[in-house]
Amino acid sequence: MISQDLLLLFKGLCAGFFYTFISISSMILTAHYIIGKGLRQGMLSALGIIAVQVLWVAIAVLILVGLIKITDVDHPGFAMLGSAILFFMAIKVYRGREKFDQHDSLSSSPLKAFGAGALMALAIPIRILGYVAIFAAIHVHPQAAEMGIFPVVGVAIGSFLFWLIFSLSISHSKKMISPKTLQTFHRYAALILILFSLIGILQLYF
Repeated sequence: MISQDLLLLFKGLCAGFFYTFISISSMILTAHYIIGKGLRQGMLSALGIIAVQVLWVAIAVLILVGLIKITDVDHPGFAMLGSAILFFMAIKVYRGREKFDQHDSLSSSPLKAFGAGALMALAIPIRILGYVAIFAAIHVHPQAAEMGIFPVVGVAIGSFLFWLIFSLSISHSKKMISPKTLQTFHRYAALILILFSLIGILQLYF
């Protein structure tokens, strides 16, 4: 039987990997770095993004720990609320249209590449709400702050795996993401959020 710690780690990994699909603007930035400055610079940009995602998820976990102390997070309404938030986020992501900027002035400095990724991720603190909603939907309920390290580490691993696969794919193809591909990413991202939402609803009945 899987321990509670491993289950929290696994759920965090899944959330980190699949939730990163909505990071369309960050994908564009990282792809520009890879095409213009090489795989190393692209990965440094991605690491900046991951660092901020870890910060966001840590805040989300602290919010959950606080909610656990003052309310019944096992109540069906909590998962329903998370699912509803994810559904509305899916609509917003599906309708979103990122600008296809060329990023001609990319720096060759490793620190600036890392900083560019971090700054882009810092501009989207709404991701905190997204993580709270996902964790509510898939029942990530750390009973104490020290248990919260497991979903945080899981998200870090999942996000890193996503960016590694993405970066290697761009480096191998040597091609920038096309507007049509970006549109496909929007659809996949919206679908993933809807699936997380459905998981939350289905868990109320099974």
